[in-house]
Amino acid sequence: MLSNLRAIQCTHYDTLLRISLFFCVLCLSACSTNPALNTPRAKQGILDLSQWNFTKNGPVKLDGEWEFYWNKLVPPEAFTRNQACTMTGYIPVRSSWTEATVNGQKFPSMGMATYRLRVKCPGKIDQLALKLLDMGTAYKLWVNGKAVSQNGIVSSNLDSVVPNTSPAVKVLNGPFDTMDIVVQVANNFHAKAGIWESILLGESNQIITMWENEVIKTIYVAGAATILAVVFFLIYSLRRKEHEALILCMICLIFFTRIMITGERLLYHWFSGMSVNTGYRIEYFTLIFVTLAISLYIWYLFPTVTSKYYMRFVWLASIVFSAMVLFAKTSFYTHQLGIIQLYIVLCALHSVIVVFESARRRQPLAYLFLFSFIVLFVAVANDILYSQFVINTGYYVSIAFSFFLLVQAYMMSQRSAGAFKKVENLSFSLNKANVHLAEMNEGLEAKVSERTRQLEKQMQKSDELLLNILPEQTAKELKRDGYSKARTYNDVSVMFADFKNFTKLSEDLSSEELVAELDTCFSAFDNIMTNHHVEKIKTIGDAYLAVSGLPLASTHHAIHMVEAALEIRDYMIQRRVQLGEKTFEVRIGIHSGSVVAGIVGQKKFAFDIWGDTVNTAARMEQHGEAGQINISGSTYALVGDFFDCESRGQIEAKNKGMMDMYFLLKKKSV
Repeated sequence: MLSNLRAIQCTHYDTLLRISLFFCVLCLSACSTNPALNTPRAKQGILDLSQWNFTKNGPVKLDGEWEFYWNKLVPPEAFTRNQACTMTGYIPVRSSWTEATVNGQKFPSMGMATYRLRVKCPGKIDQLALKLLDMGTAYKLWVNGKAVSQNGIVSSNLDSVVPNTSPAVKVLNGPFDTMDIVVQVANNFHAKAGIWESILLGESNQIITMWENEVIKTIYVAGAATILAVVFFLIYSLRRKEHEALILCMICLIFFTRIMITGERLLYHWFSGMSVNTGYRIEYFTLIFVTLAISLYIWYLFPTVTSKYYMRFVWLASIVFSAMVLFAKTSFYTHQLGIIQLYIVLCALHSVIVVFESARRRQPLAYLFLFSFIVLFVAVANDILYSQFVINTGYYVSIAFSFFLLVQAYMMSQRSAGAFKKVENLSFSLNKANVHLAEMNEGLEAKVSERTRQLEKQMQKSDELLLNILPEQTAKELKRDGYSKARTYNDVSVMFADFKNFTKLSEDLSSEELVAELDTCFSAFDNIMTNHHVEKIKTIGDAYLAVSGLPLASTHHAIHMVEAALEIRDYMIQRRVQLGEKTFEVRIGIHSGSVVAGIVGQKKFAFDIWGDTVNTAARMEQHGEAGQINISGSTYALVGDFFDCESRGQIEAKNKGMMDMYFLLKKKSV
């Protein structure tokens, strides 16, 4: 077995080279969206871009020295009117005002300030854009006196400040030759405050493309992490001894959560009601848990080298940090970020030593793991230094983590390949000793496979038949539970379609011709219903019943239904032109409201709907005219803005009294 593993390990270096090249391509693609290097920096509140070519050189980070007015929320008009505003000094951006010293003065985290930057543009530019991540922890931004962006609520009363975080792209309509950017920032929440992320300025198409690329990259990496999580979980579910697979699944899920809560912060967009407090707790939890999960993973991979005392330390630290994040105020645990980052670095260094020692002992796959972990360690160190404003590179741990997970998937496949190789060798030996038994096995397997295929075909036919008579959700519920509960649907649209001249046509056509024509028309109706996401319920003689808005609720149920009805009407008119009196004239009625839907009976069961809405839809059809679509007032209220309708006034309907009715004519032209 050792010789097999060594043979497998000999192929790692070629694979490692390929993975490394792929990782380099990812890094280059990620870096390609960054602003150009060696861009001008602001000096004493002025950023001179008069010689900068946005089209050629790309966007610019508005970093450098900004004017800083501590403990003041200076409105932009105060600068344009030359009102007296005492400036505290110049402060570096990107930074936290808690980390900066301005004219020998230090500032607490809780407070407010105004930032100002004047930008000299390269001539008159019609359209520029700003890309903003977030600021600590509420801000309002003006450009040339015009409010452009706001995140949270800024107030001179700190108790009234509402923190928020939501990246934004703001297009500025010019032309611009100079820009006066004023930013008010207030913080009552976080340990750091101020403009702690770079603001990007560039042509609108560049900024929008950059933002879209960042979102696509985030979704791509998150999707890859999700797929890997599913794969690792399936591996664990098939072989419960593969604890490494379960830990990798958890790492992937933690990684997914972290990249969605950081960067472009897509999780805040998905859950618009989520508070910033919750978001920061999730962000810190992912830091703690991913460190614990990776330490556990290394312990399972290299148990002879990893110290049990180290694992106890990691468990204890994780519990302490988790309790702190869970129960302490945000202003407290964000002050401890440096301690948490130091803990992460120490764990990473210990892991590098463990893996290096395993590689020195020539344990299989250790060198490959060591390389991927060093890449991750360098990215983590870069991100920590960037978050502490020591360097100004960017966040790269998501790309490095993707590379790390890719390598782990490859390593797991190699371990599985070694196990399969051993099984194949054993199987070959058994085959040589038991040829006759193998032949019998093959025959039996062939029979089982054939019976299995036959059974699968029968099951497929049964499923198709079931879906022909029941909605998909109801069919799944019936297969899973053996029954389906009746449900009330409050917002649906019901359609009755009936052939006016059916009785007369049945006298002129033979039975076969009549049934064939009826089948042709109803088959066309079925296709139309499918195209417009409308559920066919049943046919009753020459009547056709359908409903939109169930079993899956839809806010556009009425629109889907009337579009389907218009297509049915047009189809029947066209068929009337082609066949003359050898086909039917259709009369359609639609009403919107609530229904009860479910399965009735135990033998030859059918999905059906009941309620006053169904009866009213039938009245709409009965009081309609051939070639027309008669809709009720409730349906008209839902579609009247989108379709031309002709009011028929109030018409008395059986058992309903006077009802508003409308002829649906056509879709309104845009």
